[in-house]
Amino acid sequence: MRRTVASLSKKQSINLTPEESAILVNVHELGSMRIGDLAEALLRDATTLTRQVAGLEKKGLLRRRTSRVDRRSVKVTITDAGKLQIAQMQPMLSEFRDNALNGFTEEEVAQLISFKKRILKNLGAS
Repeated sequence: MRRTVASLSKKQSINLTPEESAILVNVHELGSMRIGDLAEALLRDATTLTRQVAGLEKKGLLRRRTSRVDRRSVKVTITDAGKLQIAQMQPMLSEFRDNALNGFTEEEVAQLISFKKRILKNLGAS
């Protein structure tokens, strides 16, 4: 899967690694979230993810903010530049999704999305 995303990224001249693309897409689709919840959603180590988010913040695509409720917690949000990057990535994302979901019915895709949302809710990410 990493090779497929890397190949599509190169073809579309997207200057992000597959891991950075996944982070950006998830924050865009799921909205502002804690780094720990994002790490769980992506099945990644929180320390590694924190470094990757810092890189995306440096590129101006994401913003980290300390939670007002829990000062130990950091929330990640997408910036306007990040939204623009997502818009530029749409052809790549569409091609990737078409390849990944080839052979699935619309009902199965809806079910898959529903399952993902339930899993994230169970993990406390929503």
